[in-house]
Amino acid sequence: MNQREKVLGIVTGVAILGYAAWHFGGAAVFDGLAVDGQALEAEQRRFEEDLDLILLEAPKIEREYLQIAGDVTADDEGLRPDLMFTNEVSTICKNFGFGAPQIATEIKNIEDVEDYQMVYIVTRGLDGNERGVVELLKEFDKRGYILDEVKLNARRDSDRVLAEITLGRLVSAFYF
Repeated sequence: MNQREKVLGIVTGVAILGYAAWHFGGAAVFDGLAVDGQALEAEQRRFEEDLDLILLEAPKIEREYLQIAGDVTADDEGLRPDLMFTNEVSTICKNFGFGAPQIATEIKNIEDVEDYQMVYIVTRGLDGNERGVVELLKEFDKRGYILDEVKLNARRDSDRVLAEITLGRLVSAFYF
């Protein structure tokens, strides 16, 4: 056999093997990889519906995340309104000589209102004299805070007062 016959035999053998492989399974593999236009559209529609559902849940997920990760320490610029309110109240209390109060924050959505929320802050551990508590309450009122609840405990023989004050503030909705 000369060189030309050997090459022709090899090419013929490869062609026969290729055809056999295609005929007995190769076509099914390639057909499985090919995507039907209707199937692609159906998958794209399903993806968009799933994405819409996720986007509808996004505000709730973001709100829950921010309530968990609410320990942001930064300047007031760029802080969420509830953290700014907390910082303001804490600073006011310190300026009036009460030290840093224990503060608990609660954010409530307003029924049928999407653009605003209520932020409530409960300040505990405010220990001072009667005059200081009165001045503190006046300052909160002057700043437009809502005095939701005020609890004062005092002894008759002392001018010391232990105060627990719940303040509210209307803020623009800040959950996306």
